[in-house]
Amino acid sequence: MATWLWPARAPTVPAAGFVPSRALQKLLAVVVALSAIKTPLDVPLYFNAGLLLLGLTALVVVQSLQRIFLWLLALIAIGLLGALAADSLASSGPRLVQLLLVVAACSLIARIEPELLARYLALLLPVMVLVALVEAFWPEDLFHSRRIAGYPIHRQGGLHGEPNYSAMLYGTIGVILAQHRPRVLALLPFLLAVPMLSRGVFAAAAAWLGCLALGRRGTALALALIVLLCLQPLLVLAFDATLDYDTRVALTHASNGRYGLWLGYAEMGLASPFGAGYFEGERALAAYSHYLPAGYPVRYAHSVFLQVFGEFGWLGYAAFAGFLIHLALIAARAAPHTLPVLVFLLAGYALVNGLSDWAFWVPIGYLLASAWRAEPDAGRAVR
Repeated sequence: MATWLWPARAPTVPAAGFVPSRALQKLLAVVVALSAIKTPLDVPLYFNAGLLLLGLTALVVVQSLQRIFLWLLALIAIGLLGALAADSLASSGPRLVQLLLVVAACSLIARIEPELLARYLALLLPVMVLVALVEAFWPEDLFHSRRIAGYPIHRQGGLHGEPNYSAMLYGTIGVILAQHRPRVLALLPFLLAVPMLSRGVFAAAAAWLGCLALGRRGTALALALIVLLCLQPLLVLAFDATLDYDTRVALTHASNGRYGLWLGYAEMGLASPFGAGYFEGERALAAYSHYLPAGYPVRYAHSVFLQVFGEFGWLGYAAFAGFLIHLALIAARAAPHTLPVLVFLLAGYALVNGLSDWAFWVPIGYLLASAWRAEPDAGRAVR
């Protein structure tokens, strides 16, 4: 007898390529859901290592990646060249292996029926509520409060254990749940993300709702917005060319240092085809810290686009942007109703670092799974 958690209808998928059995899909979906949990309430659970195990399974057992992931294999190869050039292989190498495993896990997630994946992700909702309730009554703040209108507001860390990343985690789960009935379940992750006070998830939600309001008529606009987001590093450089020093400093102050960081990473990526080395951005940014006013710390990029541009260089970024645009075209052709999910993802991560983050790659796997099952011809590009 079919239930909400175990629907009986088999998915329609192209005949070619590895298609996991129903039982295996359920197991994969469980691992993906558990992998959303990292350090809730400062408890180091690190279930996110489950994605690495999925990636290892994809590489060793399945031994195949869909063709679209060739873009990302090129990105990782360029990152390896950058690490060798910058003599940072000891620190960048393990991170590149981690990225490879997460990308491989994404390729395996693309083989799970989207509806099934969404239903297992929904099992995280009561865990989210429990963590939020405990954190609300915690005797001391686990994270620095954010001042709004002069008042300090407590921020929550959620399942990830950090406000900005948990906000995007909850938001991406919300937009995935919104694709399936009962759609009302999508409201809860967004409500639970509000106490995290993350600018990224608010911007992402606004972009997502705008695309939903336009419906199918907004497909071309959504594609244009995705291309525009991919141009973020070049737009930052072009915009800065119109500014004088005082305006640049004022803009950096107004953005809490973010604009100065973006500009530094943009200059870093422009300086080399291979970049400064993956996860070497903060160290390399010292050479570009003149873009930051006195008193602002040298930090990570606060944008996945600027992170990749600075750490993988302009050549690596071309591969990354090529992957995202290729993904957008597949979604627009085969499953245009999922395109707002990609808009949400990229709009949010335009303000948040996180190239190897759960909330970045799981929705991408979900989008590819949706396209693969919606149109068999799209499967040729996805495989």
